[in-house]
Amino acid sequence: MVLYADLDALRASAADVRIVTSDGQTIAAHSYVLASASPVLERMIHRARRGWGAADCTVAVFGVPSDAVIAFLHLLYSSSHFRAKMQAEKADKTWRLLVKKVRRARAMVSLANRQVPEVVAMSWVKYSSSKWARN
Repeated sequence: MVLYADLDALRASAADVRIVTSDGQTIAAHSYVLASASPVLERMIHRARRGWGAADCTVAVFGVPSDAVIAFLHLLYSSSHFRAKMQAEKADKTWRLLVKKVRRARAMVSLANRQVPEVVAMSWVKYSSSKWARN
């Protein structure tokens, strides 16, 4: 699956599902956007493909006006774009945490390579200065 940064580019790509509303309007959509949004939509797409084949997938949504279906699809496409953005931010945050851990590990190795009296003396200076600072 390709994550699109531009919502218009996603809509311009080949849609593999047709949604037919009660007023007869046909709306093109992408199955992976619909399926990722709802397990109910995923089952509807799966049933439609089983009956008609993978090339022709038509999902009927009767009892709902086409304007409402279009608004719902707009919400789904916007939220999938939002999810892609959030995944990118999570990856960035993960890298930052990883860099922080590597720096901490390097500092620990640096301390481990020092002689014990030097480390004890440094920690005593830090402890005693903070103890006197509190009083």
